Amino acid sequence: MKVSHSTAILLCAAIASAHPASFTSEKFQSLISQKSLLSDLKAFDQIASNNNGNRAFGEPGYVASVNHVKSRLDKSSRFKSWTQKFETPSSNIEHLRLTVNGKSYNLKMPLGWAGGEARDLDITAPLAVLDWGSPGTCEHPYYNNNTDTTGKIVLNRWVNCHNPGKHSPHVDMSSSSLGYIFYEDNYEPLGVSKRSVPNMVKREEHPFSFIYMSRADGIELTRRLHAGEELIARFQYKTSPVKIESQNVIAETKAGDPNKVILLGAHLDSGVNSPGINDNASGAALLLALFDAINQGKFKPKNKIRFAWWAGGQEYLNFGSSHYVLNLSKKEADNILLYLNFDMVSRGHFGVYDGDGSRYGYYGYPGSEIIEKLFEDYFTAMGLPVRPVHWHGDSDYYSFMSPDLLIKPVGGLHGGDGLLDDACWQQTCDNLANANVTHLEINTKAAAHALYVLSQTYKEVIPLVPYNHTAAQMAGY
Repeated sequence: MKVSHSTAILLCAAIASAHPASFTSEKFQSLISQKSLLSDLKAFDQIASNNNGNRAFGEPGYVASVNHVKSRLDKSSRFKSWTQKFETPSSNIEHLRLTVNGKSYNLKMPLGWAGGEARDLDITAPLAVLDWGSPGTCEHPYYNNNTDTTGKIVLNRWVNCHNPGKHSPHVDMSSSSLGYIFYEDNYEPLGVSKRSVPNMVKREEHPFSFIYMSRADGIELTRRLHAGEELIARFQYKTSPVKIESQNVIAETKAGDPNKVILLGAHLDSGVNSPGINDNASGAALLLALFDAINQGKFKPKNKIRFAWWAGGQEYLNFGSSHYVLNLSKKEADNILLYLNFDMVSRGHFGVYDGDGSRYGYYGYPGSEIIEKLFEDYFTAMGLPVRPVHWHGDSDYYSFMSPDLLIKPVGGLHGGDGLLDDACWQQTCDNLANANVTHLEINTKAAAHALYVLSQTYKEVIPLVPYNHTAAQMAGY
């Protein structure tokens, strides 16, 4: 990352002068308990076991996860906690089937659609392969392999390529294809990160539907198409509209300046086929461990600290955090100084969001580069390798760096990109055995260090830049 010499000196001086010698970052970190982290991971794992193997948004396992977090928060006299309820329109899948040349294939949820409303389908059409994501197409993101996709169902590898600048590459879906089948591939060039499909398509184009299948089946069908075999696919599904009732869980310190709020968040839900222990019970447990440390009463923050366990962050485009942001008053929004996000933090890399954009070209609002340096310096001092993390748009920080929602300095930790860094990502094996509690403890103590610095001071470390459209435009948003 790029941080100026003068900025680095300012950061070190501010850290040294902002805190009483009687309570140091090291003392705050010592309050982080691996036992507490493991206890919460076990609780979330048991919740998934008791609820059809998942803790997904809109499912009983998510409600039980909310109740677990609330049960931990409600006992505190040093925090105020509440839930924020909301409704989200969705659809129940009543029938879903894919056959290719008469053979049925298992499909991986979730089914999705973009550019329009969900609709029932029963289509039969030739299958075409789109090799977007291979080395050549990473340099040419709208390349479609000269494939005529009109009137066809398109098979596509699900990867994302690095593209410097403010915009990530999109799949070109401007032709009149009937639907898309995505499969996960292990080819991930430098800078690749997973993204949700609705975020990476051209929204102004015609509506289309998509589904996911296994990598093995996708590779098999791709091989047959490349060999010249004609494949006819039949894609059927039927849906019924529903409204999902859900809730965010929020807690904040009673102490601290209410006009200066440090907000930390993690999505609480899992995928529909997974207990979601690394993704993202680990982030939820990290927040609970920080809550426990503050709740002991030894740490006195100058700025108010707010924790948020978000709903719908896994597969529903960050519904919980975006609902929260959209319902803030102007004063409430102005009072938030910055946002820290924690996702998939019990295994993989010691990944720090690329605040200054020096690695990927997509940077956060001014101050994000200082947050990055806080984490980077911590891991470096521990002798641990640090990996910059791309802003790939499918975690809850997006709600705090979007002109349509809210723009604040953002940062945090993310352990890796999908299957490459976690072989159990979004799968049934993302259970307690998939988590490395020592790795989670290191990340939690890194978060404690950053929180210690940022909650005791602010403008000495990060220049206070009130959000307005002019400043946002100057920052490149």
